[in-house]
Formats: sequence, C-alpha cells, structure tokens
Amino acid sequence: MKMTRRRALRGAAGAATLRLLPGGLAAGLSFGSAGALAAPWPKLAFDATTRDEAFKQLFQGKTPEPSNAVQLTAPEIAENGSVVPVTVATSLSGVQTITLLAPGNPRVLMAQYAFGPRGNGPVSVRVRLGKSQDIVAIVATADGKLHSAAKPVKVTLGGCGG
Repeated sequence: MKMTRRRALRGAAGAATLRLLPGGLAAGLSFGSAGALAAPWPKLAFDATTRDEAFKQLFQGKTPEPSNAVQLTAPEIAENGSVVPVTVATSLSGVQTITLLAPGNPRVLMAQYAFGPRGNGPVSVRVRLGKSQDIVAIVATADGKLHSAAKPVKVTLGGCGG
C-alpha cells in the first residue's frame, strides 16, 4: 500500500491518541488497514434483534447476576428518546467489558466498551431508545463472571422506533 500524506497523518494521530489514553484503556485497540484506530467489532452481536441472541454472541449464553457493584445512571423519564444520557460505573476489579443493552429496541446491543488490565470505567454515552423499557448494563470481569444492573426509562417523545 502506497504511503500518502493522509495515511501518515492518520497513523500519527492514532499514535498520539493512544499516548493520551489512561493506561489499560488502549489495550485491545489496533490500527486498521487504513491506519485508523480500531477495536474488534462484534458484528453479529450488534445485529442481534433479541436479548437471548445478543447474549449468545457476546457471552456464550451465560446469564449475568444482578449486582449492587454496578451503578447504572439514566433518567427516569426521557423527554426525547433519541438522546438519552446513560452512565455505567462499577466498583468491581478486573473489568473486561461494560455492555449496554436495550431489549425493546430493534437492535438490542447499544454499546460495548473493552478495558485493559488497569481500566474499569466509568463510561458515559447518549443512546437512542425506541420505546419505554429497561436499559441493562452488564459488566464482565476477568474471573469470568457477569454482573448486571437495570433501570427502567420512560420515553415520552421520538426514539428509534418512530
């Protein structure tokens, strides 16, 4: 592949970004063929239309246990379903991934964050909800356990379903 100015700048920007990330957060990230920063993409999980299908793709069918160590913050009432702020924090150690699911959406998996050995969140994101439903946060730890928290969110306008 021919090195162009654009590819060189993209690679330099990606390397600079990695230097600025907190230790451990950069684990699992790699440079794609175009030199852009990339992480493994769980395509089948993001295409899942049911909770069970997403669990099968993400966690080999394991079931998470509800945990007080996972704090899920979201509004009780979302005036606009297109922009719902969600934050997930945890006091668990050895966090490998934090996953957000919306079982009532056309596509269940909303986001998944991967961490290195020294990272554990928190993560904040704005999501789109198709209707009123429970948002589910799942934290996978290095010991193979899945911990979860859920929060009901009532959507009053908009969303991804209409």
